[in-house]
Amino acid sequence: MPRWVETTTRVRWHEVDSQGVVYYGNYLHWCDLGREALAEAIGLEYTAVEVMTVEFRLRYRRPARYGDEVLIRTTMDWPRAARFVFRYEIYRKLGRELLAEGYSVHILLTRHGLRLGLDPYLHDKFVAFLGAPRGAEQTT
Repeated sequence: MPRWVETTTRVRWHEVDSQGVVYYGNYLHWCDLGREALAEAIGLEYTAVEVMTVEFRLRYRRPARYGDEVLIRTTMDWPRAARFVFRYEIYRKLGRELLAEGYSVHILLTRHGLRLGLDPYLHDKFVAFLGAPRGAEQTT
């Protein structure tokens, strides 16, 4: 069962069009807030690793409007090598109405390109938050 982290934000005036509806690109910023909250919950310093976004997909269900309080739920799949998949659900907090859902894929980088695996520090943080990866042998 995935472990979700929740954070909230309020729709600000600069995020909406003349009808008070949130411009679709702002949902990506809210996903960033969700990833930051997830990193904090895991105990990672968000700026300690260099990450590149390689894919982003959102499905919009309902519009958010000026003044809405928005709930952002974020989880992640168990990292594979240096590839991370984050999953998002964005709700209008009042009534818990689903506004958007989606995922993003990110890879870890070094100065010389792609990092091929997780160092023990990151691995241990993910195990503590997500549990052991599927198929991992457990020691007793």
